[in-house]
Amino acid sequence: MTLCKYEVFILTDPQLHWLQCTLPINIYLKKIYIVIYSWLIFLFFLLIANIVYNLVYLFNGKKYLINQINEEKIDDNCLARLRNNIKADGLIVLKLLKSNTSRYYASNIVTNLYQNELKSY
Repeated sequence: MTLCKYEVFILTDPQLHWLQCTLPINIYLKKIYIVIYSWLIFLFFLLIANIVYNLVYLFNGKKYLINQINEEKIDDNCLARLRNNIKADGLIVLKLLKSNTSRYYASNIVTNLYQNELKSY
């Protein structure tokens, strides 16, 4: 909103009036800001959903490791030691490896880690 100056002629007598008026560019900018604001809100909710998903993923690390190990019989004590050695950052690295390459490589790495843990156990 801005003030616009209007000059009105009444019986050849100019009268000056100041009125509030809207500029067309302001209307377009307002629409653009609404779209940007909506997009940021959408990204915020997407970020929250991703954080919740990753927290659930990190707390179910043992289940993830069991699914990745290519062994018929899994020793629970050895698996617990492996889970304690890998920690959360190792699970994130394995998840990134799995999503950027394939499940085969992540499974192969987890299986090798498990076999090394069995040898040292």
